[in-house]
Amino acid sequence: MRRMSLILMALLLGLLAIVVGRAPGAPVLAASQQTPSTQSGQQAQRSDMAEMMTHHQHMMADLKASDARIDELVAAMNRATGDARVEAIAQVVNELVRQEKALHEHMGMMGRHMMMGAGGGMPAR
Repeated sequence: MRRMSLILMALLLGLLAIVVGRAPGAPVLAASQQTPSTQSGQQAQRSDMAEMMTHHQHMMADLKASDARIDELVAAMNRATGDARVEAIAQVVNELVRQEKALHEHMGMMGRHMMMGAGGGMPAR
């Protein structure tokens, strides 16, 4: 689960670099050197950045809730005995599978979003 969080964080940082539109260390123009179109573009970038940060906060809250759910199920599994333990193990496995599938779906949506933003859409076949 920790590994998936790190992968997701790396993807978010990549998306952030695309949205910001410049490489780390690239020079930033002073406000007096910027044209009105550049300034409006930067306002749009700030808006996109705020939206990404809100999305990131929601995603982190969802991950924390998922971890809490697993902790709860594992604690119940460890307390259970006999047939109830087998059922508790099945609940843990089912929840892990559900979370893994949800993560894959989310990563796929992020990838599609990044492709749409980076290339203006997927080419038609």
